[in-house]
Amino acid sequence: MFRILMIALVFSVLAVACASKQPQPVEEVEVDEVVVEEVVVEEPAPIAVVEPKPKRPAALPKTASQTPLLGLIGLAAVSGAAVLHMLRRRF
Repeated sequence: MFRILMIALVFSVLAVACASKQPQPVEEVEVDEVVVEEVVVEEPAPIAVVEPKPKRPAALPKTASQTPLLGLIGLAAVSGAAVLHMLRRRF
């Protein structure tokens, strides 16, 4: 019930804010003369870019471990237990 009241309050505030904005009058300005200039665009010469080849190490370091996998398995077990607990309370 509280959510419905909050949503109604937000929509009513937005409706009042949108309805209270009046369009601004536009002032007309007279222009004495129009100046037209030609713009010449010169294309720059293409630049040859040579990218150096990245140097790869002979072998990658062995920094990985099984700890994140064990953490994910634990998280899945706790999540499964929580789901079973909620299902058992409902049925």
